Amino acid sequence: VDAYTQTLESNALRKRLGLDDGGIGGGVRVSGLWFSTPQLPFEGVEPTQSIESREADLATFCRDDVLMTIDGIEVGQDGTVPLSSTRPDERISKSHLFTRHGVGHILDIGVLRDGKPIVLKHKLTPLRYLCPVHDQFDAHPSYVVCGGCVFTPLSWPWISAHKYSDGWEANFPSFNSVSSLPAKGSKQIIVLSGVLADEVNVGYHSKKWLILKSFNGKTPTNIRDLVRSIATCKETYLEFRLHAVNQEDFNEQLICLEMEGVKKAEERILEQHMIASFCSEDAIPPEFKNGDKSKTMVELLKKAAAVENQT
Repeated sequence: VDAYTQTLESNALRKRLGLDDGGIGGGVRVSGLWFSTPQLPFEGVEPTQSIESREADLATFCRDDVLMTIDGIEVGQDGTVPLSSTRPDERISKSHLFTRHGVGHILDIGVLRDGKPIVLKHKLTPLRYLCPVHDQFDAHPSYVVCGGCVFTPLSWPWISAHKYSDGWEANFPSFNSVSSLPAKGSKQIIVLSGVLADEVNVGYHSKKWLILKSFNGKTPTNIRDLVRSIATCKETYLEFRLHAVNQEDFNEQLICLEMEGVKKAEERILEQHMIASFCSEDAIPPEFKNGDKSKTMVELLKKAAAVENQT
């Protein structure tokens, strides 16, 4: 279910939320909302619903709602429910009442809102995380290669490939602090997976597993936005500012590449490492998809210039 909850053992908090039952009733407070929109950012739908607009929707939860019942089963103050009607004294987490149903099932959720009882018709949807979990469902092998620097969205399949494979890599960082955050629209965490060694990127060959903070002063929303920024760049230098996980404020790394050098080296780098295209197809912005697919950054730069001239 797309909500965080807080236990309600405090009598003062119960009274504040409209539960004047002497502390003997059930219910848990809705403490936050989760963006569970299942659409992927590459399906042409950019989920942009804000917390405020969701709270104006009477079909979903609001902060400070009191979750009282799920399909008529009372939720305890500690967030537990009876195991079954025949074993009422054995209690388990309320999440059981959600996970026992499939996606699309509609639950009757009884809540207390501003002291008034209401029933929500809540449709179960998959939860989306800022770090996608399942390969080919919410996680895709998207990438872009620029000057030998390989960027990809952070995902659990990518983490597993480095951390849990037979060729386990020492000192691989823990991304736990960001991997479990809820998704927000089409935002992705872009990471530098590694650098394909070439003379154009001398001095950066050991850089890897860093989070991209900005490109030429702009923070890209996702991998597609990064490709768009590269394709429309008119600067002499390409500046990628990066940081290790949890070191954003005090240890910034800078990769600076010369645009002309990157253009000249691109075909050499792709051929040497047998890479068919400088970026995955799903990373190409829709406005640049007219005609043949751009296999190199140079081709995309020309296409971006043509689009700009038309507008």
